[in-house]
Amino acid sequence: MAKPPGEYDAFMSYSHALDGELAPTLQRELERFAKPWYRMRALRVFRDNASLSANPGLWSSIESALEASRWFVLMASPEAATSPWVAREVAWWLDNRSPDRLLVVVTSGEFAWDEAAQGVDRLRSTAVPPTLIGAFREEPRWVNLRWVRAPEQADRADPRMRECVADIAAAIRGIPKDQVIGEHVRRHRSTMRIARAAVTTMAVLLVLALVAAGIAMVQRDTAIANQLTTTANQLRDADPSLAAQLDVLSNEMHPTPDGYGNLIKGLDLPLGTALPDEAQWADDWSFHSAVWSPDGKLLATAGSNLPGDGQGELMPASGGSVRLWDVDDRARPVLLAPPLPMVSVPSMVWSPDGNTLAALERTPGAWLLRLWDLSDPTRPTALPNPLPIAERPSSAAWSPDGNILVTVEDQSFRLWDVSVPAQPRPLRLVQPPSGFIIQSVHSVVRNQNRLILTTVEGRADSRLAERVRLWDISDPARPSPVGEPLAFTGSVSSAEWSPDGNVLATVEDESFQLWDMSDPAHPVALPQAPEFTDGIDSVSWSPNEHVLATAEGLQVRLWDVTDRAHPVLLSRPLPARASDAVTWSPDGRTLVTEGLAEGVSTGGVRLWNIPATVFAAGDATSVQWSSDGKTLVTRSRYGQVRLWDVSGRSLRVPRGQHLTDSEVNSVAWSPNRPFLATGENGIWRLWDVSDPARPLPLAERSQGSGATNSMKWSPDGNTLALAASGFEEGLQLWDVSDPAHPVPLAQPAAFTSGFLDLEWSPDGNALAVGNSKAGTVQLWDVSSPDHPVPSGLINPNLGIYGMAWSPEGQTLIVNGYDEAHSWDVSDWSRPIPLSQPADFTRAAASVLWSPDGYTLATLDMNRSLRLWDASDWSRPVPLSQPLATKAEHGGMVAWSPDGRTLAVSGRDMLVRLWDMDAETAVRRICSATGNILTPEQWQRYVPQLSYDPPCP
Repeated sequence: MAKPPGEYDAFMSYSHALDGELAPTLQRELERFAKPWYRMRALRVFRDNASLSANPGLWSSIESALEASRWFVLMASPEAATSPWVAREVAWWLDNRSPDRLLVVVTSGEFAWDEAAQGVDRLRSTAVPPTLIGAFREEPRWVNLRWVRAPEQADRADPRMRECVADIAAAIRGIPKDQVIGEHVRRHRSTMRIARAAVTTMAVLLVLALVAAGIAMVQRDTAIANQLTTTANQLRDADPSLAAQLDVLSNEMHPTPDGYGNLIKGLDLPLGTALPDEAQWADDWSFHSAVWSPDGKLLATAGSNLPGDGQGELMPASGGSVRLWDVDDRARPVLLAPPLPMVSVPSMVWSPDGNTLAALERTPGAWLLRLWDLSDPTRPTALPNPLPIAERPSSAAWSPDGNILVTVEDQSFRLWDVSVPAQPRPLRLVQPPSGFIIQSVHSVVRNQNRLILTTVEGRADSRLAERVRLWDISDPARPSPVGEPLAFTGSVSSAEWSPDGNVLATVEDESFQLWDMSDPAHPVALPQAPEFTDGIDSVSWSPNEHVLATAEGLQVRLWDVTDRAHPVLLSRPLPARASDAVTWSPDGRTLVTEGLAEGVSTGGVRLWNIPATVFAAGDATSVQWSSDGKTLVTRSRYGQVRLWDVSGRSLRVPRGQHLTDSEVNSVAWSPNRPFLATGENGIWRLWDVSDPARPLPLAERSQGSGATNSMKWSPDGNTLALAASGFEEGLQLWDVSDPAHPVPLAQPAAFTSGFLDLEWSPDGNALAVGNSKAGTVQLWDVSSPDHPVPSGLINPNLGIYGMAWSPEGQTLIVNGYDEAHSWDVSDWSRPIPLSQPADFTRAAASVLWSPDGYTLATLDMNRSLRLWDASDWSRPVPLSQPLATKAEHGGMVAWSPDGRTLAVSGRDMLVRLWDMDAETAVRRICSATGNILTPEQWQRYVPQLSYDPPCP
């Protein structure tokens, strides 16, 4: 293969998973640094995604670029250190070039030098690939980019970024750093002088033409954007990933509230990308199964080359049927090596150490079990002596330690010793009870220190799969049945263990059942919701155990099974063909299915990115964030309180069990300490939630016979206000500066009836107390909490369903049943009603200010959420279209402390976390869908413009 035209000044090697967004930024800055205005770039830097055109010889192209490069720039990180591609690129450079021309840019992890050994410290240097250990003769100068936590931080205006770029550019150009910086400054000034002169000269000539052209372009872009939004809405059910990219393109061309709303809604939808078209390798290839490597960086896909010779027999074919993919960047999978030369592979399984792949191959006239050495996935090697299988096998299974492989053979199952994969040894052929045959084997799990194998048995006379049997294979020489088999009246199509080995999921004649396997000898059927039992073909557990995928006809559905007896549907169904190929990545963030196009199976493979922003929290009627934004508390309609970990990128999971067995009426977080207050009938409690998984009770106090309707902490966290109802209704203030010993301060008011709501002013000197039945809001001066004084009274003539102070404390919004009104409360003793646009008043049955005070979230009685620009409070401007929710009142919506995310709970039993930043939504859509908008689709949907996809 010919070298790329010209010579590269540097070759950039990096991890797509970690530095996929930072690498393009660094490349761009290196090419621009000290660039004369008349040249395209100061340096020519090779980066694979930017410099390679589509061609089948990926490594050959990279090798040519390496040969044409003068310097090697390694973006070092723990991810890069374990990347097979980075290791191969570094190894090539060390074999063919001097390490003196290798620059290290550390983006994550550690780079340490061992002075005693005069080499890279192999124990502490987590960012260094093994191939680079021992390569340097003396300590190299390396550049520290670990301070860049997000791509947007890599700003050329940041002096730290300029220094780092100058370090690299100076080394590549072979001149001192201060000289290259000086040249950069001079070039920039010269460019600006030329630009100003050119602008001055051309401005008058261009202004009229630009105005006319600009108006025409805006009109054209607006029309195209509107059409794209319409098309995306039509495609959203059939192809949500393509619809999401059309949303990005529409918003890029002409931002509108509708477009912004579609981007935000896309955050909680599973989105996916397709593996590159299989037809370019074999027109007749059809998809059977997929399996992930244990580290989640590789994916193997399997299928058939040829349908047969017309007489039911497969014919040999070139090209192979198993393909290995580098899926480190899930949105842009890369084929690693030529397909493995096999005819038809219906099933395969990866060894736990990731070094061996077992594939069941159907050849003309025989079945074989082939083992492949994948220790170097770019050079897969077939191990000798494939194992003959007497009958058509349906599956194989490894033991968790990788020493035993189980296959179906001669209507029985065979145990193989594969501790040395190149020399497998048969151990035992295990016969089923008389009158039955083994039809399939399923995963081997560890349960209570035993290795448990699951098999599906059928009657020898009918071959109907009627039983699921468990076998203890801890001693491979003496496998033994565990208890009695699970007997069914229909045909069993699936039997899958939960990752913890405590629950078994079975599917019989499209009917689904979960089994408690705490005692494998005595399985217990768990109660199931009716909607979760019919029409299911197969199931697949997510590694985090909280999500289950069910394949049903031409769709795959995702269920939150945190509560095993009450599964909750997480999203709209994924368009995918039901098959055994539905499988999860080890991190639980990606699901593989067979693709569909307009309801027809494509034979291709789709990788779905499953968002971690939706989870089942029961019938939550209240959501609140902790002050650090890492924990969410929910309270159900029946008074159950639960804490949720919302700190990471994985699925949100409950922390511990329900906080208390008592029915809780209200909850409130401390604004600045890890304390939670809960109110019940007659008592209230304080909890230390420093460890949210193990909350500790701090104090319990009586409040009389009433129920605590509302409780709120003062902004400084030292006072707790309680609104109690019942026989002794009233407002109570407590000193909670020492949360272990709360002290009552005052009970300034008593009411005879009505639900009470509370809101502190931002400075903590005023308290608004709303009475729903009286329809009034009483303002209290609580600057001295032990001597509260009543101030102004607001009578909005509507039922009080909530209140909200503006962040500066000058405005109070009072929410009624189906509208909201605002009051100027700069003088508490004389509240003055304010006028608001009618569309805002009607949309604001509940109002929540963002922490910065510039954005309002409103919830109307149709359960639609809307965002408003409130920088001019007298004229709120809508930022988004109404977003459909299942929330019924403002307590079911909450801003995160940083103001970026809205938590919304609903009657569909789900909590959704919506990041309200449009750029975040665009990044998530692009990282999940990759290059799904093909040139052919572009021509179909955007024929007016040249191909320029929004997610490069």
